[in-house]
Amino acid sequence: MRLKKMCIVVLWVLYLTQPCPGSGLVHSGQSPKSYEYFSNPWTVVGLKDYRDGTRIAPDGTLFLGGEIKCRFLTGGSYSPLPTSIVRTLEKDIVSVSGLPWREPHVAAFEVALPIVHLLQQEGKGLRYEFIIFASPLNPADEFSYEHPSSSEDYLNQVCIRIRSELSRPTKASVGISLSRAFSAPQAIEACGEVDRYVCKEGGKLALLIGLPQGTTMERVGNSLHWKVPLPKKGAVELHLVIPHAPLAECEATGDVPMGKQGSDGAMKKVVPGSPAYFAEVRRRTKEFWLELLRKGATIAVPEEKPSLTYYASLIYNFIGRDGTVIKPGEGFYDNFYLRDGAFQVYALDLAGFGSQAEESLAHFVRFQKPDGQFISQRGELDGNGQALWALYAHYALTGDRGWLREVYAAATKSVSWLRLARETKARPDSPYRGILFPSIADGESLMQTQNHIVGYDFWNLRGVDCVARMAEALGEQNDAREYRQLFQAYRSSIENAFTKSGADWFPPSYEGVGTSWGNLTALHPTPLFSAWDPRVTATLNHVRAGFVEGTIRWSPKKTRVIHPYMSTYVTNSEIIRGEQDKAVAHFYHLLAHTTSTHGFPEGVYYDTRTAWNNTQPHLWAAAQYIILLRNMLLRSDGEVLHLLPAVPVAWLRPGKKIVVLGAPTVFGRASFAVIGVRGGCEVRFSCPDRTPPKRVILHIPPGAAMKRAVQRKGDVLTGTDAIILPKGCDRLHIEWTLPPKKNDRTFPDYAREYEKNSP
Repeated sequence: MRLKKMCIVVLWVLYLTQPCPGSGLVHSGQSPKSYEYFSNPWTVVGLKDYRDGTRIAPDGTLFLGGEIKCRFLTGGSYSPLPTSIVRTLEKDIVSVSGLPWREPHVAAFEVALPIVHLLQQEGKGLRYEFIIFASPLNPADEFSYEHPSSSEDYLNQVCIRIRSELSRPTKASVGISLSRAFSAPQAIEACGEVDRYVCKEGGKLALLIGLPQGTTMERVGNSLHWKVPLPKKGAVELHLVIPHAPLAECEATGDVPMGKQGSDGAMKKVVPGSPAYFAEVRRRTKEFWLELLRKGATIAVPEEKPSLTYYASLIYNFIGRDGTVIKPGEGFYDNFYLRDGAFQVYALDLAGFGSQAEESLAHFVRFQKPDGQFISQRGELDGNGQALWALYAHYALTGDRGWLREVYAAATKSVSWLRLARETKARPDSPYRGILFPSIADGESLMQTQNHIVGYDFWNLRGVDCVARMAEALGEQNDAREYRQLFQAYRSSIENAFTKSGADWFPPSYEGVGTSWGNLTALHPTPLFSAWDPRVTATLNHVRAGFVEGTIRWSPKKTRVIHPYMSTYVTNSEIIRGEQDKAVAHFYHLLAHTTSTHGFPEGVYYDTRTAWNNTQPHLWAAAQYIILLRNMLLRSDGEVLHLLPAVPVAWLRPGKKIVVLGAPTVFGRASFAVIGVRGGCEVRFSCPDRTPPKRVILHIPPGAAMKRAVQRKGDVLTGTDAIILPKGCDRLHIEWTLPPKKNDRTFPDYAREYEKNSP
């Protein structure tokens, strides 16, 4: 925290791709499309790896480069859009193939794309829809979708669609207001029935406008007002092309080929500002994002909101990445943080984007001081351990020893810093002997350099363990023994500090003060203590007792603020401990604290449902969600691979399908599918291909009465709360009785509760 390839779901072929009666493609309940928790929801559009993104304010205002703002206006008085506008992301279907089973196979899943729709109703007769997305300066250049080419600038494509339900022709009033002066609109060559204009700022292109013929235009100060004729019960479109920053003439956007040859063999082109141009660029943009998602692991769950949020979170992280530098947001958090970046890189790794994760990890070493410490922000000592964990986690998921050898020296240098940073010169009877020195800790809300922070020690202890594992993987046995000894000595110092503090739980600081933060990492992302250590239990109980709206509070003695994504440490701990009901409930509470465009906040003033401004969508939170959903479906623990350690019972009902394909694990890539059938489920499993796990455990949901499980060969397996899959088992039929369906609670249920209790 800072105040800050192939055509995947399965014919088993016709079976898996057929929606069951009463359900969508792979979804159970459809979440309320207009559900919005926040009173001030922000969102963003942008391109992969570009330096900037366009932030969209609660009233739809576009925040462009150079501090330029573009505000939309509607109605006879040309008023700004209200913050109550309905916001959604455009959805589409991704189809992928590659299931590792003999049956014909095809999988399809729904995703949310960074194409924002804003809806505003004017009375009972007119509806305005603003469709906004980002494209490269040259949308015909496929490479420029993947990375910035000659310029970091890009285009904001806007379609204003106005529909009339009136039984008579009418005129609609719509406009825009820019925060800086611009030239009067200059007419350029018309296109069919579209009149086109450009506006300039300092000789550079600031705006291109496409208006349906018959539209009148008036300039009022820095605003443009349009009167648009509408037929009865009909619709028209206006099109705007808005550079993120004003463009020099040589950079200005040109015509775009439609990808289809005419009868004369020539490629037909469409011009900016025309409906055909918007449609073509939209198609190209969607194809890029869909193809990018196909390259990663497939996570398909039978509920809309969790699925859309997963893929939106991935895309937001790519938008937030600048070149190869991972950043936790646009706006306030448009900077690099080891703390956030470690989880963002891990999320990319888990999602099957290992090459991109590796690119971003290369930036970490730039934040290693000459003495070996990894640090990006003053006083954040946990960044050192988080960097070491991120480096090892990438190796563990990829098995790339060559890469590990390249970063090993930096890792060992970091441990050398840690040896000196521990208070080994303190008096033998000091409770702080052998732990890290006092430092500020904004996460723990301890901003004076006078407290010893538990989370800083937890993270650096984890870092030592990770470097020891690196040494073992590289055959550096002497180093491995040395680091194991250091780990034990360091842990003993931590235990001594806890003993002398008298605490029966893991507090934020050894002095007993502060807000729970790093102290919640005892089990996740890697275990430092037994899952059932009494202090772990006490810590979880202590924190949950203060939950508000199913999430953790931040600095409860000073503020009425919740910090939803920090609760994921608790939820992941519950998954590790087998507390499935708690984990599922907290998963949904986390989801309930998202925008209608599936963005997460940082802190939230829960009395007014106001997110800390300028921090949405928060990409560390998005990464935490990716990790959490993945851990609910597939998780490794030592030499054990866990399937479905914590999923809602509703996802296992007849006709529901969970599909995971090509998911990176420490054993290699794993794939499985679970299809609910009458009286049970069908399981297909493909074991990881690098180092098979010693055990594969399929967890049974709480309340399910397990009867039997039958392998393909006819062998019968038994179990109550879990089934151990025999070696070579790739197909399983499970018979069970699930709890009554009336007990199911999914996102729509939580959404209704939150809407009912809205302030």
